Amino acid sequence: MKLQPVTLLWVASIALEAQDKDCGSGPTCVKLYNDEQLFTSYEADCTNICYQYSSFSKVEVDPDVTCSLYSDLNCKNFIRDVINGQIGETHGTGQFMTCLLDVCLVEVGVGK
Repeated sequence: MKLQPVTLLWVASIALEAQDKDCGSGPTCVKLYNDEQLFTSYEADCTNICYQYSSFSKVEVDPDVTCSLYSDLNCKNFIRDVINGQIGETHGTGQFMTCLLDVCLVEVGVGK
């Protein structure tokens, strides 16, 4: 399943091209599940692009990744954050998300 960029939000003052690739078990991996079935994964980066999926029920992130989950096209209707190796449930309402490496959050003064 290909990631579909919907809206580009700027991080710092640069936008980088999204890396749409299966990450396997890489150190900056984001994995999406529909029920208990893994259906796609990709490497998080510093682009902060709002990606659209048909629907996902669970997101698993590696320790150095922060994802924000949304239910709307513009990534405004916030569901929850998933951080630091957590697995986040959306109860079937997740359809859009942004994910960043934690180092990107710190660079722009948003991080931990």
